[in-house]
Amino acid sequence: MIDSVTLQNFKAHRDTRVPLGRMTVLVGQNAVGKTSVLQAMSLLGRCLSSPTTELFAGRFALPGVVHQGATDPLLIELDGTHGTGRRRVGLRAPAGRTPSDAAGVPATLIDGDPVLPESIDPGADTSQLSGHTLLLCGIQRREVAALRPQVESLLLRLDEARLAEPSYVEDEHPRMQGDGFGLATVLSELKRTDTARFQAFERAVQEVVPTFRSLGFKRTIVQSTVPRVMSVDGQRVLVNESNRVVADEILLTFADAATLPASAASEGTLVTIGMLAAIYAEPRPRVLLVDDIDRALHPFAQRSLIEALRRALEVAPDVQVVATTHSPYLVDALAAEEGGRARTVHGGPVRAMRLTSTPRAVTWSR
Repeated sequence: MIDSVTLQNFKAHRDTRVPLGRMTVLVGQNAVGKTSVLQAMSLLGRCLSSPTTELFAGRFALPGVVHQGATDPLLIELDGTHGTGRRRVGLRAPAGRTPSDAAGVPATLIDGDPVLPESIDPGADTSQLSGHTLLLCGIQRREVAALRPQVESLLLRLDEARLAEPSYVEDEHPRMQGDGFGLATVLSELKRTDTARFQAFERAVQEVVPTFRSLGFKRTIVQSTVPRVMSVDGQRVLVNESNRVVADEILLTFADAATLPASAASEGTLVTIGMLAAIYAEPRPRVLLVDDIDRALHPFAQRSLIEALRRALEVAPDVQVVATTHSPYLVDALAAEEGGRARTVHGGPVRAMRLTSTPRAVTWSR
């Protein structure tokens, strides 16, 4: 389990340590770095499977994510118990550098030591490595393979339309994407392979949405566009190939006996289904990251969601949930050890603490 995440010179965080439990919900004013904690954990969840040049790209390109005015390196790091002992997994990047600078290429870290790029990619060519470096690569590959599933995360930014969209996934073990696409296929697979677990999932949804009764599926034809590489006059050309495929579509039945397609359901209902599916369905991430966990939910439903998540974690003991909220109703439903507060005073550095460390717990969300 991950016990804490440290962010140094990452976006708004100069030096912040966030303690974590099985379920941790961060609360605080806008622009104090709550979402940045989730983003950092998402990067760390991929750092043992993707090169750093891919991680620090696009919206996370350096030096844009480096704390303004920082001269010390950017460091984000998970600390937890994995296997038989404590381990740390991190990312480090020099401040003021870009990945194109030879001295500024970011590094993945295990227990503070840099990991060779060849150790992260099991298919990488190691023929140019020799002696100690080749031996180190072999050792690190075993460490990476053991730690990778322990830190894997899924950052949910669920989109109503993508959740409701019929889906077709070619993978043997389908996964829902962070925006919710693939939900229909994931749940259809869950119902086919584990009826008892699927029924427990339905009960969890009903706990949050009392009028919900059951979830079914229908097969529908959709257009699938797949990029293909073709040879034209001796040149390799990328073209989009369109095919008609059979996809799964979700049907929802409610207390009034009405059965509706997912596209006709409310946003709150779909978001609830997506969040709970991420825990109940296999394969599931070790760390589920949810921004604005209260989104589109009635205050009573927010309290019920926390109860449903607690029960879900009982049947998925290897999963942690880290989320953010602005809702006082949801905060009121949390146990003291489940809450975390992020705050900044007079423009100073961001600080994070557990609710149990807050002297006036009643007013901690102010």
